[in-house]
Parts: sequence; C-alpha cells; structure tokens
Amino acid sequence: MVEYRIRRALASMADAQAIARLEAATLGDSDLTPAEMLSVLRLPGQFVYLAYAKEDCVGMLATFDAPAPGGTRLELDMLGVVQDWRGRGVAKELVKRAIAEGRVRGCTQMRAIVATDNLASRCVFEHCGLKVHGKPRHLLTRALAGFSRTSYLPPGWSLDVIGDLARSAPSMDESWELQGHRGLLVRDARRNLVAAVALLRVQTMAYSGYWIEKITAVDGTAAGVVLAAAAEDAKEARLDEVGVLLGVDDPLAHVAQTTGYESAGTYYCLLSG
Repeated sequence: MVEYRIRRALASMADAQAIARLEAATLGDSDLTPAEMLSVLRLPGQFVYLAYAKEDCVGMLATFDAPAPGGTRLELDMLGVVQDWRGRGVAKELVKRAIAEGRVRGCTQMRAIVATDNLASRCVFEHCGLKVHGKPRHLLTRALAGFSRTSYLPPGWSLDVIGDLARSAPSMDESWELQGHRGLLVRDARRNLVAAVALLRVQTMAYSGYWIEKITAVDGTAAGVVLAAAAEDAKEARLDEVGVLLGVDDPLAHVAQTTGYESAGTYYCLLSG
C-alpha cells in the first residue's frame, strides 16, 4: 500500500502555506511569507513538489530551471522531509519525480549544492544519479541589508556591463558565452580588462539573488573590485544577496571575505548530465 503521494505544487495560497510550514519545520532557511512564496510559485520555471500522507504535507523539494551551457539545468534547491517520515524513501521519490519531469521539459543537466556534512541529502541525490563534481568548495554569500550604493572603483577604473554573455561575451574564451548570464567587466585606468564575473539571477523559495557562476581576476585588488561590483549590481536590481562557490584553497575566498562576503560552510556540487 502506498503510504504517501507526490504531486507538483499549485500556484495557490493553500500550497504556498503548506510549503512555508514544511520549510520552517525541516530547513528553516526562508524568511518568505506564504504570500511571497505564492508569488514565486507563479513565476515561469519554478517547480515545487510536495509529498502528502493523507492530508499532511510530509516532504517538499523546490526546484527551478536555469540557463546553462548547452541548454537548461534543473536546480534541485530545497529538499526537506519531516522527522517521522525520514528513511521511508520520500526524499528519493521527490527527487526522482523532479528529474523525470525536468528531462521531459528538456533539461540537459541537474545540479544540487549540498553541505559536506549533510550525508543524508548527498546519498539521496547520488541514488538518483547525481555525482560529486570536484572538491568541496566554500559557499560565500553577501546579504544586502539595504540598497544604498557604495563607491568601490579605484580612480580611473571603469565597469562594463553585458546584459547577456551569450550575445556579447568578453574576448577571453568560449566558456564565457553563457546564455542568460549577466557579465560585469572591470577595467583599470589603462582600459585593460583586469577582472570579470558571470552572474546568474535566481529566485528561490528563500531569496532572490545572483549566483556568481564564473570569476576571473589578475590579482586580489581586481578580484575585490569585481566582487564589490556584483554586490552593487545586485543592489540596483533590488536583490537579497550574492553567492559564490570557491575552492577551499582558492585565495579569492579570502578576498571575498574582506569584501563583505561571509562563509556559509563547505559544500559539494553534485551534477547529472
């Protein structure tokens, strides 16, 4: 006998309230109200799955589609199951359902970012076909408490903004030709390109923000400037935060922390093609 059923959340207040209750009971990462979650559910590309045992919501998985090299990537973002229902396969079935529907929509890749100490979630995603990609990385985020602009460019330096890197990528290499990504290019007083970031705008059930998908800089000074530029650009867009994953031994992690980014711990990136 099936103990629970899984369905996709509707853009309804009842489902938004169920998501808010489940998220608070299992994850506690979101400050969004049910009304704000309902607004997210109404956005294109948002897919949330709920597990019900009779009338009780016992599990959830929030996902969304994002542009990626070669197509669309399904981001497996927030996975939670109430304590009494853990170990019964609910999380695996939620992930399987999301991946199956993502493939039908044409998603060519799946991604999950999982804390290194969250063995349970890592096992669930690996069971569903994702594999750890690379070494653990620091997750650094800069929360934006307000939108007041701050001066950050050294004298004579300038910032070039590219609305879509796929249409006008900087002259570095083809890996920067990223559809749907915003580019920020920092130039020094001699107009030399000294740093760049590729920003992916995301809306989750916890926040709106930029993910820094790529970053390059000639030195620490240029890195600090482009990281500050990402935060200032996010302020202009009225976003909540900026996040970046950097290697544990990457010197950019220290630069980020001196620029207002805070460590949220170490994480694995799990991918499935």
